[in-house]
Amino acid sequence: MSVAYHEWDWLSKRPQIQITLLRKERLVLVCAPQHPFAQLKRLTIKQLDGEKFIGFESDVPTRRALDKIFRQHRVKVQYIAEMDHIETIKRVVEVGSGLSMVPELSVVQEARSETLKAIQFSGEVVIRPLGIISKRSRCVTPAVQELVNCLKGESQSGATQASNQASQATL
Repeated sequence: MSVAYHEWDWLSKRPQIQITLLRKERLVLVCAPQHPFAQLKRLTIKQLDGEKFIGFESDVPTRRALDKIFRQHRVKVQYIAEMDHIETIKRVVEVGSGLSMVPELSVVQEARSETLKAIQFSGEVVIRPLGIISKRSRCVTPAVQELVNCLKGESQSGATQASNQASQATL
């Protein structure tokens, strides 16, 4: 079993694959604090036209989704680097090499310490799904099901279950 980010069009056509949606992550624009966009609270996707951009590698589903959004808005960014890992992208953006779009939750620490500025888009929410991909034919063990429940925030094991039982007993 794997946890993976995916555009699911190509996977949903495979009957042997089962996809469990965990959550949808909001993508935000990130830039170095000295970039002119750092002063903005929100911006439009159109404002990215012509900007230097640090992107995911072209075979990463998030990159394909972002390229599609850019085409829809008739925006052409200047890809100056392509990476396959969010942490690497953030480090390159921190030194002022360009802009990028990453999951909002991945830049909480950098935004707090002001090494990166995270900016939401006005008029549009850009998301990417986070899900679990597994083979349909595989039997799901109780441990795996508990992991899935935990990742979805629905775990009822251990202390959580005992706490729920204690709460119910006192009502």
